[in-house]
Amino acid sequence: MGSSRSLLCAAFFCERWQKDARFLPIHFACAVTGVSRRTIYYWMEHGWIHWRELPSGRRVICQNSLSRQVLEPASDSPPPAKIQCQSVQNCAIR
Repeated sequence: MGSSRSLLCAAFFCERWQKDARFLPIHFACAVTGVSRRTIYYWMEHGWIHWRELPSGRRVICQNSLSRQVLEPASDSPPPAKIQCQSVQNCAIR
């Protein structure tokens, strides 16, 4: 029997999308997009994707902005936002 794990994420209200969205840890964002960790950081630095910073200092990436970046990279996206967490809800990606 193979080991299977669902990818955990956090659900937050996304200021950019003005709705609840899934936020993935960086290593899961790499797995979902098929790009390196450095590429994820590059996208973050250029504001092409956005994230939240958790109280622990770790960053989680908005899955909606990842999808958009992979499908259609936008050079005119607003700068990334560091938003303090107010509520966290676990969810699974299948």
